[in-house]
Amino acid sequence: MKAENSNSSQACKSERQGLSVVFLHHNRPWSIEIAVKALKMALQSWKIPHQLIVADDGSDLRLQGFLESLGCDEIIGLRREDSGNSGSCGISDSGLHRDAGDSRNAATTYSVIQAAYSRAVYPYLLHVEDDFWILPQGFDDHGKCHLEGLSAIPAGAGSCPDILSAAAGVLETVKDAHVIELARSFSNRRYESSKGTESSFCRIPFRAKIHAGHPRFYTCAWPHMMRTEEIRSIQLPLGLDCWDGEMKMGEAFNERFGAGDWVYMPERCYFYHVNIFTWRRRFNRSVRYPMIWTETESMQGLSWQMEPVEDFNEKLLEAFINGDLKNDVDLFFSIPAAEYVYKMFYEKVTR
Repeated sequence: MKAENSNSSQACKSERQGLSVVFLHHNRPWSIEIAVKALKMALQSWKIPHQLIVADDGSDLRLQGFLESLGCDEIIGLRREDSGNSGSCGISDSGLHRDAGDSRNAATTYSVIQAAYSRAVYPYLLHVEDDFWILPQGFDDHGKCHLEGLSAIPAGAGSCPDILSAAAGVLETVKDAHVIELARSFSNRRYESSKGTESSFCRIPFRAKIHAGHPRFYTCAWPHMMRTEEIRSIQLPLGLDCWDGEMKMGEAFNERFGAGDWVYMPERCYFYHVNIFTWRRRFNRSVRYPMIWTETESMQGLSWQMEPVEDFNEKLLEAFINGDLKNDVDLFFSIPAAEYVYKMFYEKVTR
């Protein structure tokens, strides 16, 4: 995947080296289906050779057939012959991952990620969690607010600059760049960036995040791209859950790459976070307002309202397995993401 600096008169080169994508998934079939299909459509539109790997963190075994139907190249981790407990549904509540997003088997999370990374065949690797959907045209964010992304209608990738080749162009050209964050933007004042490092690839500006302001790299969930050989060189905190492991991952990245400005961000965000019901009561997370994770105190600008739902993902999982819920991919590409979630899932689970 070659990309040209803005100083060149050429656009992105047609020669492509390829991208391996690892989707981390746990019991959110309703979400990973859109994540995979939307990203695959963008990769095909941009003519990027690609490999899709699902790194499953102990999901319900009833999802085996569904995950196979997504057409990915490999599914790793759903069936573990070395474990007497094949899925997270049988794990006691005391053994569940305490992240706000979902419940995970702490003993397997980083093991399955490591196994997925080892299967990557292309020189660049994109890590995506199952509740991040690509928005090829990008969107503006403010603070932790992704409201513009949730309100956006996904565009056809063919009409948008190729963000994935652009990110590869940064890694190929800038020797100090080691991580490209794709769901954070340098236009967001929350992230201090270096104006002197700004350069464009495939017509998309990038800047380095100033390391002193944000020394911890949040690696587990937010989409990021790296050189495959480098992501494999990071020592993963095997045996820890995602939440505690992220702290160790930050230490490992800092030890590997030092204190320099090695994280780069585009001017806009390119993945929106759709898990808008994560602050659940059973994790003792207070919910003062709808969609508090966006740091907004109202639903201004939206024509619908969503309140927190206890055990929302579990209810969605059972409804999906029972056939009561089914994605409509065509509808996804015609209405805003938040409206899609509201119409397709929220109303059906809460009514």
